[in-house]
Amino acid sequence: MGKEVTFLELLISRKVHPNFFYIQIGANDGKKWDPIFRIVNILKLKGIALEPIKDIFEKLTINYKRNPQVKLVNKAIHKTEKEAVIYRIDPTLTNIPNWTEGTGSFFKKHHELSGFNSSQIIEEKVSCISFNDLINQEDISKIDLVQIDTEGYDFEIVYSIDFNNFKPSIISFEHAVKSNVNTLASFNKIINHLSLYGYKFWHDDFDIVAYQ
Repeated sequence: MGKEVTFLELLISRKVHPNFFYIQIGANDGKKWDPIFRIVNILKLKGIALEPIKDIFEKLTINYKRNPQVKLVNKAIHKTEKEAVIYRIDPTLTNIPNWTEGTGSFFKKHHELSGFNSSQIIEEKVSCISFNDLINQEDISKIDLVQIDTEGYDFEIVYSIDFNNFKPSIISFEHAVKSNVNTLASFNKIINHLSLYGYKFWHDDFDIVAYQ
């Protein structure tokens, strides 16, 4: 693969099969800081990638033009809302780090954790769909991987998965405890929740990979 193989990539490569299917929530542009883009391309994995912010979704479309097996959806996952506001750092600002492009969040105060102030934040209304409605709309019968990166909403999405109907073999998401988005108590709670369904865990300072 060139660069060092990650734990998540190794896990996917071990569990891949002809009908492997994934859902990626918060896909950004499909390349920057994307933990699965490389393995999706190498193994030609089939799936759905969601990105709600319009200009970033346009970049995602360009970066996935050679991946017709991946369906792109310009929506966010939200438990209850069909439309919601995402707060993002103004992309027209100069002298801001490029990683800010992938930090749009449902939470207005989210960017204060990175040292940005309200004058640097803009609001963008985006279309939303619940996880269950996405499953029904796309007629999905099996999920092997759920990859989540939603800047603070990851836990809510994990809790919204109906594990009685779907038990993905891999769930990868941000825990954000080190950045104070989530607490250690909420981290332990979601670990306990997933443990009830037989998941094992790998984690580092930022991410959790739950797997079976």
